[in-house]
Amino acid sequence: MKIFVIGKICAEAGDANRDAEARRLEVAMTRIGHDTMSMGHDLLACSPFPDSVDLAAVTGATGALHALTGPSPSIEIHCPADSKVLADWSVVTGSPPHSGFRMFVSPVSPGEMGAPNWAHTWLLAQLSALEASHAVLALGGNLSGTMNLLLSLAVAKSKPVLPLAFMGGAAAQWLERLRWPLGDVLGERISALYLPEGANLSIRMIQELAAGRARTAGDVQRSRFFIDYSRRRPAEADHIEMVLRRRRLDVYRDEHHFGAGRDLPHEVRAHIELANVFIAVWSKEYACSPWCYDELEYALDRQKEGKTQLWILCVDDTRVISPRARMLVNYPSTNREQMEKNLLVLLERLGGAPSA
Repeated sequence: MKIFVIGKICAEAGDANRDAEARRLEVAMTRIGHDTMSMGHDLLACSPFPDSVDLAAVTGATGALHALTGPSPSIEIHCPADSKVLADWSVVTGSPPHSGFRMFVSPVSPGEMGAPNWAHTWLLAQLSALEASHAVLALGGNLSGTMNLLLSLAVAKSKPVLPLAFMGGAAAQWLERLRWPLGDVLGERISALYLPEGANLSIRMIQELAAGRARTAGDVQRSRFFIDYSRRRPAEADHIEMVLRRRRLDVYRDEHHFGAGRDLPHEVRAHIELANVFIAVWSKEYACSPWCYDELEYALDRQKEGKTQLWILCVDDTRVISPRARMLVNYPSTNREQMEKNLLVLLERLGGAPSA
């Protein structure tokens, strides 16, 4: 597996905390670089500058690389074709040919008056590393820098992302964004990502995230979900759809899939038949809707025939009134946190989901 490291010290020059922060970064990333090599993975880095995570990670990886015998992983450097940058990296890699290193240089992007556009130039190198990687590890990083863009692209490409939050910055922000999907795999160990000691577990966690994503692709990814809800209360359905789609799952619901002017009941039935998980968003408005009642009854028939699973998420205190639905387990989901927890539990159990 190729692991791309990204991030830098958040403290600005002259900040009284900068030296201590630099030391924390060095200790953490040296360990991460060492573990990446020791566990047989390739390390991808871009920047040779001391305030970046890259240099410390490569230093740790180099030490581990020298201790390995037989076939060993490699350290990939993705950087601009700039003489100073290449000279800085050569101090670490040695003169060509770089034993244990692979160099990938990208062009220097021109800016105004022929001067280099360094923001674009470094972004090209980072995009090269991201594209080549299988997983991304982030630490620190400026909130206004390119790190947010790169992590957004990594998530969009379904690459496992492990943000370490103990130095703050963009990585800490991304840990909050990814807390639930990460917690789905890591459980209570996610708390380690807020501590410097979490660096010692990082590569094993990335391995687990990659394995968990593979299981999801094998089991859950084949499922198709139908969200049934009252059109007078769409907010909860919107959130359920977001939770499912960020896992790249197929979701059906009326406003996205049913054409205007069509025979709605027949088309609803067709989409229910295409799904093998029917999610009823139970509420006062749902209970009062004859359309929702008919759709639920049809889903109950399909469940009885073993053609679908039926999840009932209760988003308010309204009692489930359908006689057959009352016999099923329902999941109180009166806030988003509770709803996401229920969905993650149900997705985890979905390995044996029946086919439509």
